[in-house]
Amino acid sequence: MNIKQIILAISLIISNPLVMGASYEILDKQQNDLLMPPQEINLGSSYFNLETLDQQQTTLKKQDFLDTLTLIQRNQLDDAANKINSLIEQSPKQPEFLNILALIESLRKNNDLAIQNFQKSLKLDPVNQKAHLGLAMIYLKTGKLAQAKEQANATLTINDKAIDAYFLLADIATREKQNQNVENLLLTAQRKNRGNIKQELTVDRNLLKLYAKQKKPDKTLLLALDLISRYPNNNEALSFLADAQLINHQEQRAIQTLEKIIQHNEKDIRHRFMLANLLTKQPENQKQVFNLLDEIATIAPNDPRTLIPKAAILAKLEHYQEALQLIEKVKQLSPKSGLGEFIEGNIYLTEKKLNQALSAYQKSYSLKLNDKVLNVIVNIMVDQGKQSNAIDFLNTVLQNNPQNLTAHFKLASIYEQQKNINETEKHYKAILEKQPNNVLILNNLAWLYYQQNNPEALSLAETAYQKAPKSAAVMDTYGSILVKQGRLAEGIKILEKASQLMPEGYDTQYHLANAYVLNGELEQASKILNTLVKSEQNFSEKNAAIALLKTLEKN
Repeated sequence: MNIKQIILAISLIISNPLVMGASYEILDKQQNDLLMPPQEINLGSSYFNLETLDQQQTTLKKQDFLDTLTLIQRNQLDDAANKINSLIEQSPKQPEFLNILALIESLRKNNDLAIQNFQKSLKLDPVNQKAHLGLAMIYLKTGKLAQAKEQANATLTINDKAIDAYFLLADIATREKQNQNVENLLLTAQRKNRGNIKQELTVDRNLLKLYAKQKKPDKTLLLALDLISRYPNNNEALSFLADAQLINHQEQRAIQTLEKIIQHNEKDIRHRFMLANLLTKQPENQKQVFNLLDEIATIAPNDPRTLIPKAAILAKLEHYQEALQLIEKVKQLSPKSGLGEFIEGNIYLTEKKLNQALSAYQKSYSLKLNDKVLNVIVNIMVDQGKQSNAIDFLNTVLQNNPQNLTAHFKLASIYEQQKNINETEKHYKAILEKQPNNVLILNNLAWLYYQQNNPEALSLAETAYQKAPKSAAVMDTYGSILVKQGRLAEGIKILEKASQLMPEGYDTQYHLANAYVLNGELEQASKILNTLVKSEQNFSEKNAAIALLKTLEKN
């Protein structure tokens, strides 16, 4: 189920007065995965009129809403639809019920039905912001950007402080590559919500992500300082300032900010961990680190969520035995999660105890199938020279789940190293069947075909280039294939761009030098080759570069 869809569904449900106090857990867990996550939406003028019901009916309807929320969280969408349909039969003129049904249909990928229900909701309440936002999300999801923009703007006409509408418009602007408009929309949302610290922080955190992407961390610091000037003792504002200071490499100032936060809140765990992590970089502050860890242990003595980061800090300080003792506690408290075993593997890996690390990771994977753990297991096996073990393990994974694309990719990588072309091709193709637009796989398969003189190389490389025209690796592949096929001018132009983007990509530099030789530009080729040959850096084409330079010098 799509994360954005889940968040929108939960957001719309929890905004209804019938479910005050509903769980925000899913919303909180997923926010970090999104660029512009919808937040809690407290919108819509047509709330359920409790005065028209007797107390028993009100209680029953509240419980039905809570049950519907639980069913959606569990992905039991058919049961959720049955429950909300029952409420609609009892109260057909309640737009909130239709909003929830529309969201359920959206989650079931019945977009047309979802749109119909949102539109019914709007007929009952034309200024129902949740319905406008729901429609905007569906249109955005299905690529109908003009309709999505229209619905988001309709929301702002009703309430010009609705930050979710600004986020949707910013998402649309991102897709339309209107980067300046993205920033303008977020700054407008911030200005409209000035004075509402919760809303301001939500917008500022999205601006932080935008500025990080644009490599403009100083703008984030200006945001934080402005916020602190108006909310000098607000812990969340101080937390944002600490983040901004860290992004701008002002670690000592971040330490001071974090110390101020924990002074204000004796029960704050998150910022104590942040402070402890920073202080581990300063050996003279080790005593303070342990004091902080003791404080955390007092606040939450048997919570795996605090024991795990504590173990990570202890391992960072090379107190490995103490860290492993904590992990044993985690394993007892959460025996089926596999998380304790995973952290145990990380600790052994830090100690370079590969056999113990591998055993811990394998136990973690047996308890909880996880592609991240799978990836680590295979990497250790390959590092130990146990490629055949890795292949057997991955084939077992695929027997149980033929659609595991991580397993296909790892197998393709191993077989490519072994120069087993048929098996490499088979697993890359298995991935492309499920992800035909996967640029990495398109590029890798194109390069494999290039090495085999397979004419299909060009079309694959061209597709990858169209999808990622600024990737140096993709440019390298596409340019090299163009050169090989005699399209020298085109190939050289692309390889020159690739070498500028990746000046330390020695293989790319060699491909460009080779292209210059084929095009008769021998002086430029010699200049590049001399630099490559004199370099102490090893790279796959170094012997070829040496041989080509010797050939040029003979002539």
